Amino acid sequence: MFHNVAYSESPKITEEVFLRREFGINTVYVSTAEDFLRMSEKSNNGVIIVVSTNPVFWIPTLNRLKKNSVIFILIGNETYDPKVFNSLNDLQSLRHAFVYNSPTSISNKNIVGPIIGYIYDGGLNKTNSAGSVFRDARISYSLKAKFKNISIRYPYSEFPQGYSNNFAEKIVKKIKIIESNSLLSKSVSDLILAERKNVFDFAFVGQPTNRRREIFLKNIKNLPRSIVLHNKEFKGINEDNDETYINQLLSAKFILVPPGFYNNSNHRYTESLICGALPVILSNNSIDPSTNSNWTNQLSYINKYSVKAQVRYLAGIDIDVYQKFYKLAKKINFQQIEQTKNLISKIIG
Repeated sequence: MFHNVAYSESPKITEEVFLRREFGINTVYVSTAEDFLRMSEKSNNGVIIVVSTNPVFWIPTLNRLKKNSVIFILIGNETYDPKVFNSLNDLQSLRHAFVYNSPTSISNKNIVGPIIGYIYDGGLNKTNSAGSVFRDARISYSLKAKFKNISIRYPYSEFPQGYSNNFAEKIVKKIKIIESNSLLSKSVSDLILAERKNVFDFAFVGQPTNRRREIFLKNIKNLPRSIVLHNKEFKGINEDNDETYINQLLSAKFILVPPGFYNNSNHRYTESLICGALPVILSNNSIDPSTNSNWTNQLSYINKYSVKAQVRYLAGIDIDVYQKFYKLAKKINFQQIEQTKNLISKIIG
């Protein structure tokens, strides 16, 4: 494991533990350009690593550095804002960017399919959350138009979502995992799987957020051996004493990953795989139809776009089919993280 320093203008980022454990990158907070320049004098083999949600904050300072000297890890752009992606074109010192939620292709079938799945799930029914099926369809097409305004002229790779600080701190405490161990390693996986107890089939705890999530979760609430709980705030950044989520991950066969505010996936996907549970997720949803590597892309048309159809199908599969899907999802997800780690190591030299 290599050990490097990355600088961030944010006092706390959701991926801090993920960066440290999986990539050997320790994040350091800097409040001013002067602090950064002073602290970065002893860089990683002449390479500066920055982790940020806001490239504009960094560009004037980083352009005072020599060319080809900066690795920029762009995180948190869940709105797919073209200005954020495009701003890195002005970073003259950039060697390589790792981009969280980078823009991908959007096909018409990935717009139409999620809308059909939304309707099948009950999307025409009245809900507590504002919006409609038709509003989501407009959002999907607007995202496709938004992607056309993104012009990336710099070398970049996708940065995997990974896991959150809260999850990492809780699983480390519960399983007693040492600091140097990757949470994706086989030795850690064996320890975690030994803690599993099959109590639920389908489980979720999290924020309500939007109409599509409300419709998604309504299709699970009445299923036997299933549980859906809500909390009022995002808990990914800081550790607290609430163990509800981590206990769900270790006691459910399937963990629900409903649509978020803007994008289709979140940290819950990787976190469920680490804990031996299969994530239930739409291949694409009515808000975010962009191409992804979700394991559910392998399912039939209606099963991958409708959660009602998907849970009915999954509830009836045998252990061999379950293990096939779980191993596939885990392999794809963990390989993405491993490939990113190797690329960062190679770029730093």
